[in-house]
Amino acid sequence: MLLPNTEEKRQKMIEIAMQEKAPKMYRQMKKSGQLKAYLEDMEKEMSMTVEDQWVQAKREIDREGDKGIERLWEMERRRSQIHEMAMATYTEFQEED
Repeated sequence: MLLPNTEEKRQKMIEIAMQEKAPKMYRQMKKSGQLKAYLEDMEKEMSMTVEDQWVQAKREIDREGDKGIERLWEMERRRSQIHEMAMATYTEFQEED
């Protein structure tokens, strides 16, 4: 699974996860006016993390020396892995009582 392709969609993904997993936190942040800035910060952090991991993965793939279709498959596998890890990390909120 890949991350949504726009900042707004990634922010919405984080917001929905927060609403579902930490509704009290969501309501408090929304009420205090901090929600928008929080979502923007989380999205930026997520995007930077994904980009950093992707650059590192491409370097590793290049060092491995695969060519042609094998290289493309490995790139796609790594990209999917990076995106799944980011989604799991940035949509994880402490469950509330």
